[in-house]
Amino acid sequence: MYFEHIMTTDFLVLLFYASLFAFVLLYASRFFQLKDKRTPWIILAFFFIYNSLIFLDYKFNFIPFLPDSNQYDVLFKTGRPFDGMSRTLYGFLYAVKILRLLFLKNILVYISFQVMLYFIAIGVFYRAWRLLYTASRPIGFEQIYFLLALSLPSAFLYHLVPLRECFTTLGFSVSLYFLLRLFKLRKSINLGFLGGLFVIVVTRMQVAFYFILGLMGIKFSLDRNLVRKFAAVLLGTAMFLGVLSLTSYKLSPSQLAAARNYRVEKYSGSYGLVEWNGYADMIKSSPHLLGQFLISPIPLLHNKNPWDMKLILLDALFMLFVWAILLVNFRSWFNDYRVWFLLMFMYIGLFGIYEFNIGGAVRHRLPLSIMAILTVSQFLSVSYCSFKRKLVS
Repeated sequence: MYFEHIMTTDFLVLLFYASLFAFVLLYASRFFQLKDKRTPWIILAFFFIYNSLIFLDYKFNFIPFLPDSNQYDVLFKTGRPFDGMSRTLYGFLYAVKILRLLFLKNILVYISFQVMLYFIAIGVFYRAWRLLYTASRPIGFEQIYFLLALSLPSAFLYHLVPLRECFTTLGFSVSLYFLLRLFKLRKSINLGFLGGLFVIVVTRMQVAFYFILGLMGIKFSLDRNLVRKFAAVLLGTAMFLGVLSLTSYKLSPSQLAAARNYRVEKYSGSYGLVEWNGYADMIKSSPHLLGQFLISPIPLLHNKNPWDMKLILLDALFMLFVWAILLVNFRSWFNDYRVWFLLMFMYIGLFGIYEFNIGGAVRHRLPLSIMAILTVSQFLSVSYCSFKRKLVS
């Protein structure tokens, strides 16, 4: 376990580094273009809570053991690949080798660093939203969003143990920001977008497909030159096939089904054996698969008791509240936020249909959860202000 051989001096080192990370967050908050002076203090208060939970988990061991976290603990402590590590993670391994030297091989500091990266990602998501939309009640919207996004149960679960989720989420937020900057401001592809995409490729390569397809769609819809339209499609197709060649995935429905079913039978806590002989079969099975992805671990395609998975069940209940608000207001909101909704639908379609693991669904929908929280924060801020006006009158 990653808390073995921890000494008092390790917590003193954590205190120093956590203070340093807090200053980094304060500096990074300038980029977020926050409207309310209290928001940075909300962020710092949550950062203190997360770091306090590192100590409390060491004392009381209340965060469930995740098999993957043991692998990334090995990665950090030894600087060597763990057994069965995917070849796509070797780039991530080199980054971890540098981090373990910078953090004095202290796993507690590494976990605090993960928390800082997640907080920065939350701020970048906020900037991405503000590229497209102006909040009706900007201060209320900002505070509600950060409170909800930093309170997300899966954020506590997956950033207080050694994992790669914070890197993927940060890479996703950066790529999304620059993709929307390209869409909104007609800017060209730049190093920011490519940098975010690189982080994604070395941490969770499958997510790169999302941005390659998004880039193709935006270039095709915005560029009026027919030659450049098809050049974008050809380039995107080449990038798509290039990334695909680095993975074990195939485009054939039957091959995808075979690969998916192999994982379902191999890993515990999995669901949804499928029989895909064609794309029509994939479409037929998609409602149940997508539904399970969105509400996991609540059973839809499995018979596991969700009360045995209390923390991710808490995340599901949290997100059910968010999905309910989105569903109730979807028709009235779609025209105003259609670009954001399309980005969310694309995420659900790409990753929901292939997800096979109960806990994996909760981990892998994290960027989608943040995007949904942004939309719901707009509604809640307006409702809250209306409620306050009624009380005053």
